[in-house]
Amino acid sequence: MARTVALTGATGFVGGHLIRSLTEAGWTVRALTRRPAPASSSSLDISWIRGNLEDTEALTELVTGADAVIHCAASIKALDTAGFFRDNAEGTERLANVASSLETPPRFLYVSSVAARHPEISDYAASKRAGEEILGRLSDRMSWVAIRPGAVYGPGDKETLTMFKMAAARFAALPGKGTGRVSLIHVSDLVSAIVTLLETDVESGGIFEVDDGQAGGYTLRSLYDTLGGHLERRAVYVPVPRSLMSFVGYCNSALAKLTRRPAMLGPGKVREIYHDDWATDSGPLQRATTWRPKIAAKEGLKSTLSWYKSQRLL
Repeated sequence: MARTVALTGATGFVGGHLIRSLTEAGWTVRALTRRPAPASSSSLDISWIRGNLEDTEALTELVTGADAVIHCAASIKALDTAGFFRDNAEGTERLANVASSLETPPRFLYVSSVAARHPEISDYAASKRAGEEILGRLSDRMSWVAIRPGAVYGPGDKETLTMFKMAAARFAALPGKGTGRVSLIHVSDLVSAIVTLLETDVESGGIFEVDDGQAGGYTLRSLYDTLGGHLERRAVYVPVPRSLMSFVGYCNSALAKLTRRPAMLGPGKVREIYHDDWATDSGPLQRATTWRPKIAAKEGLKSTLSWYKSQRLL
């Protein structure tokens, strides 16, 4: 019998890769979308549900009869605290309430963020942590797990493009001394982890970090060095004082409120950037499932660089 999974965030970077992995694994995908179905999905067997996370009727149609739900949709920028919580916490709560109220609730997998470890740092981090806590309060009604990825990258990603552009231009901005550490996860490994976790009977309420297996993660300087090797050019490092970055963040925030267009680099994002430890540990996930990372940073950064070049983004 075919298994059905309800998916949010299907038109995003991770969601687009996830759709293909799910269909290849034999899942029937039912996906929520605010816009017409993307042309790139025409070759896949997907049922598209028009609506958003504020539309209870659409959410009911999305999850009714599904065996599982993957909640991948999230906002990484917003005008204010209320915007982050509306999209990332209240949207999660609405979807989870609909799913958990069904006679046979589907299994719920929440794609959270490593930022949720420190909700005090930013509104984004707090809103993702709130999503986890909302699911925790529904544990008596529905089985759920959450996954906290390290920094996700790979072909199709636009968020890490700035780092590649700086490496290509040979001028690499380093927050402070550039000694903060971050874990990476290639998008292919992330979606593999999600599908594996979806198909593994793990205890409800588990929150799993996921990365490429590099203990302690990477410094930004080491990532620039790796990219420099692929580009056959050495970057000139430009330390950026936190005070300067904070000033830019506050200016961006003020401009965003005037224009009503959210800025990525606001005060909260600056605090995230200067936090010195975003390294993750995928050990618990590997012990609980058969999943193992396959793409190391050196290989993954090279393939992503090739994709950027093929798209004439570099």
